Amino acid sequence: DRTSDCLKAILKFLHLRNTNQLHETELQVGEEVEVYRTTGGKLAWPVNEADGFPEAMVHKGIQDNDWSPIHKGDALFERIDGSIITYDGSLGESFI
Repeated sequence: DRTSDCLKAILKFLHLRNTNQLHETELQVGEEVEVYRTTGGKLAWPVNEADGFPEAMVHKGIQDNDWSPIHKGDALFERIDGSIITYDGSLGESFI
């Protein structure tokens, strides 16, 4: 898992730096790592207006797919009755 590899490399770097043992040749991630920046926008979780309780769950098509692009019309949430709430394009045609 690339996230785990990156985290291990960061922790190793910090340990070596904090113990004055840092040498350039000792720290290698092994491949390029993609880095993402948030757009600052947020999608509102669908809630019941009367009590504020969530009325839908994350759609199975995007569950556990962090950092994958979401495009206008993609399924975001699924209500208990099976109806689907799709992305309306409010943050652009697509976003990560």
